Amino acid sequence: NGIGFELDEKYAPEIEMRLSEECAVQQTIFDSLDR
Repeated sequence: NGIGFELDEKYAPEIEMRLSEECAVQQTIFDSLDR
């Protein structure tokens, strides 16, 4: 299972960054809808 762990270590930061970016975009959309 070491290979999968290495892949997680390598790609997790990038995936988390993309997810947080998508969340930020959705939050911006929701904010503009609320107004």
